[in-house]
Amino acid sequence: MNHKTFDKNNTKEWQYKINIIEQSLRSSTERVTQ
Repeated sequence: MNHKTFDKNNTKEWQYKINIIEQSLRSSTERVTQ
């Protein structure tokens, strides 16, 4: 098993999920401030 490849894919997956979470948080806070 190649650990580096797994880590790279795992990080990409996490960054994708974190991106979605941050976007939803940002949109909800914008809704609150307006």
